[in-house]
Amino acid sequence: MIVLQRHFQPQWQPQHCLGQFDANLSESGLTQAQQFAECLREEIDEIWCSDLRRASASALPIARRLGLPLKQSVLLREINMGIFTGLHWDQVHQQFPDALAVWGAEWALVGPPQGESFMDIVQRASLWRAQVDDSQRIWAVAHEGFMRAALVAWANASLEQAIARQFQYGECVQFA
Repeated sequence: MIVLQRHFQPQWQPQHCLGQFDANLSESGLTQAQQFAECLREEIDEIWCSDLRRASASALPIARRLGLPLKQSVLLREINMGIFTGLHWDQVHQQFPDALAVWGAEWALVGPPQGESFMDIVQRASLWRAQVDDSQRIWAVAHEGFMRAALVAWANASLEQAIARQFQYGECVQFA
């Protein structure tokens, strides 16, 4: 069994493209992570997270409470948004209209310049799953883009279904 959980609320403005920008958790996110860990009643054999701070800070209270080592993997990272990372979406529209148009039309196969496509992150999800022993009870704190990719790679969701699925901060989904 694998449970994927989206990290808690980062220090970030929602109008900006976060991608793999290494944001910390907000004060609210840190509180949410601690409260979640205190209430978690699942039996877990391994806990994993992305190496980005917002994911590791979300997973660390769980690992500490359960006395488990926290394993990190770059494969669990959010989608790489390339040159769009960190910019307000209005800036992306103004500075990179052609790149945005190409990415918007071909997002599944084409990433932003210096970034990755959705199918690239689907491949990362498959690679990570192949590296873990899913006969263990695994908890992994990742990102919304990774979770959408896992729906395609592990649950045979269509691209449209996966992209339409929104995950709230701290939300979990279980895979058999």
